[in-house]
Amino acid sequence: MLRHFLAVSTHTKYRAHWNQRCRFTKEMGWSRWLKPTNAARRHGYFATYCWVRGSNHHHVGNKHSTIVLKMTSVKWFQRRYRNLLITSSPRITMLLHDIKLLSRSEYLLIGRTQHFYCLKTSNTYFSGKDAKPVKYALRH
Repeated sequence: MLRHFLAVSTHTKYRAHWNQRCRFTKEMGWSRWLKPTNAARRHGYFATYCWVRGSNHHHVGNKHSTIVLKMTSVKWFQRRYRNLLITSSPRITMLLHDIKLLSRSEYLLIGRTQHFYCLKTSNTYFSGKDAKPVKYALRH
């Protein structure tokens, strides 16, 4: 039963994160409560939402560490009130890893100048086993 108890400050922060997730699910037209069949996928959607939009006055995306904390908060609420344990899927692990790599960090500072990087589709390609570009077609 001790797993349900949190410090007041932690519960306040978790509640704020839960309320953000509730606003997100309302915007998406979903129930705030996850089901075992969609938990991992929708948990990943929430992580992406936090990364892109965040929940601040500037609508700037959250950092990796903040996203992990928000996901932990949601997991706690789901476990506490619905007895649903959300496990980390390989997709969520990969998503969080990529968010961490694409986040601004001290590694992007050169001197005192912060350089912004982005992935461009012109710089990407599909390759064969020999690492040479191959033609592809997107199917609908």
